[in-house]
Amino acid sequence: MARMIPPAYAEKTPIGEKGLFDKLRGDPDTSGWIVLHSPPAATQTPPLVAT
Repeated sequence: MARMIPPAYAEKTPIGEKGLFDKLRGDPDTSGWIVLHSPPAATQTPPLVAT
């Protein structure tokens, strides 16, 4: 199961993104993964992920 950062999604998150979040978080094949899923994580200064 993946480690999700942040560990939850906002209520206003689109249904498709919620489904993907739940799939990645609950899938045993993602064990050891770290998933950055929040758009603010990608737009922070400095960015947390490469763009």
